[in-house]
This record gives sequence, structure tokens and C-alpha cells, in this order.
Amino acid sequence: MAVIQARPQTESGERRDEVVKATWRVIAREGLDKASMRAIAHELGTSTGVLTHYFRDKDQMLDFVLSSMAESLETARAPLMKDPISVEQVLDNMGRILPGSPLRVGWWRVWMSFTVAAFNRRRQSLDHATFYAETRRIWTDILRRLQKSGHIRADVNPELEATILLCLFDGLGVHATIDPLRLSAKRQRAILEVYFKKLVP
Repeated sequence: MAVIQARPQTESGERRDEVVKATWRVIAREGLDKASMRAIAHELGTSTGVLTHYFRDKDQMLDFVLSSMAESLETARAPLMKDPISVEQVLDNMGRILPGSPLRVGWWRVWMSFTVAAFNRRRQSLDHATFYAETRRIWTDILRRLQKSGHIRADVNPELEATILLCLFDGLGVHATIDPLRLSAKRQRAILEVYFKKLVP
């Protein structure tokens, strides 16, 4: 995803995190449309004037929150960027990102809210497309490395499987967010294991 310059240089990291978390809570609880500057300021127990000191308007603040969410995914994937890696490590990593806990369910609710909003916001739609293209590239590289080390079959097409895996991963995230009792963390893991079993030698 494109890096969005939403935070003025004077904002502290601590205050940034507080704003991001408060915005997540409001969006997860009430939806993106209700995430006004006033609602977020109320969540923080402060005034809108404090928020406008850091962000000129709601759009800039939401852009920063979305950028922060994309960065958090990049951080979560970082352990897979170094060799050696195994299918087990990949499964563990995906499990930490999927909605297997109330906190992660909230994160996915926010991500889904931004995804729906992207249909009506051209720049945000382009950011989403860029993010997913980069994600497919990363997963293609991960699958190639698993293939090179013998963890998955030599006849597997890494690029095609990366697209399939991304669709499966996103689908699991959406359905587990909608119905977390039916798709528990254990069930999500079992579904991913079925997928990877088809790839192993």
C-alpha cells in the first residue's frame, strides 16, 4: 500500500498509537461512517481540537489509520522474509493475522469497513489494489522459497498458488469475522492445513 503522509512530524509515537487504537475501536463498534472526529475524540476522552493538532481532517486521519494497518501486516509477515522457513511457520504466521481472538476480529471488522469504503473512494481503491498486488508478490516469493527447499512440490505454480492462497486467506478472514463461533482459530488452522497438504511432496 502506498505510504500515506498522514502524521505531522511533531506527533509522538505514543499519541499516534492512541489515535489509531481509538479509531479502530469506534469503527469496529459503530462502522466507518460513524468514525467522526468528534466520536474519536470522545473515545480518547479529549477534544476535537487535540485531534486537529495532528490531523487536518477526518480523511487524513483515516488515511493514516489505514496505512498503519497495512504496516502492521508487513510487520507480522516479517519473520517469513528470512530463510529458512517451513510450512508450519507459514501456518503459524497466518494464524496470528487471522481473526482468532476478539482483538483480531475487531481488526478485521475495521479492515472490511475500509475495503467496502474503497468502492467509492478512488485513491483508497488504488491503495487497496496496490496492497493486494504486493501481497501476492510476497506470497509468490514465499512459495518459491518453500519449493526450492523441498517443502512443496516442484510442479506447483507459485504465482497461481499465491493468488489462490490470498483468496482463501481473505475469505477465511471475512467469514471468521462474520461468524467467529463457526470458524474458530482451530477451524481456520485446519482449513489452511488442508490447502497446504495439497502442495507438499
